[in-house]
Amino acid sequence: MREEFVNFPVQSGNSRFAVSLAGISYCDESYSIRRDKSKLLVAEYIVRGEGTILLEGRSYHAEENDVYILPAGHDHLYYSDRENPWEKMWVNVAGTLPDSLLREYNPGNMVVFPDAGGREYFEKIHAIGKNGLYSGGEKHNKAALVFHELLQYLYGKYYEREAFSCRETVILKEYLENHIQQNVTLKELSELVFLSESQIVRIFKRDTGKTPHEYCLELKMEYGKRLLKNTRLMVREISEYLGFCDEHYFSYLFKQKTGNTPLTYRAAPEGGVPGRG
Repeated sequence: MREEFVNFPVQSGNSRFAVSLAGISYCDESYSIRRDKSKLLVAEYIVRGEGTILLEGRSYHAEENDVYILPAGHDHLYYSDRENPWEKMWVNVAGTLPDSLLREYNPGNMVVFPDAGGREYFEKIHAIGKNGLYSGGEKHNKAALVFHELLQYLYGKYYEREAFSCRETVILKEYLENHIQQNVTLKELSELVFLSESQIVRIFKRDTGKTPHEYCLELKMEYGKRLLKNTRLMVREISEYLGFCDEHYFSYLFKQKTGNTPLTYRAAPEGGVPGRG
């Protein structure tokens, strides 16, 4: 594991925009970063390799040529793949401006921008930090402009050019939610929005962080919870209602997703469920 840091001067009086730190990480299988209620916004470009990001209970995959952005004020957890670890360029920023820009230029709250490119923006920020001709204030101000350009670039790539994709995702989500008793196929979804199956998976995962299949299973498990708590239906009947051909498979998935068997979940008092195990 090796890291190269680009140090920006501390700007104690700058509450608008300040680069806390920037650099390049050559990760190994042990690489893992965790921040509780991070005070920093983190933006990273993946040069090569792959890894996982966890944010707000959702898991995201980031690989070569992706950009990911983690907003301040949230718990951050991200780690490298053991077999194919990341090499990545990154910048950590603080202040009121980054949050405002992110709200403006990321209306869909995307975390991973797949195949985004944009390495040059990270290189520009690093070059600013290394330039000895700039004062500390100039470095932060120039970096703020490049950060703004990065978000404008991502907005143009994912919201202006492909704004239709967000509408398609809304249609697909509503269809899955309204057909929770069925096992909807990619072919059905493809015919619904006139896109190929591979396009559907890419767009849906880009906008939601999940594949249509993963999203459908999540819906079924959540509805299964409601049925367990609010009806007297047997587990077998709930399994059949949700389109599972085997109650044992439903029970297996339920425990995998919730940490409890259906019967244990049903028996738990309102407001709490037994611990995992």
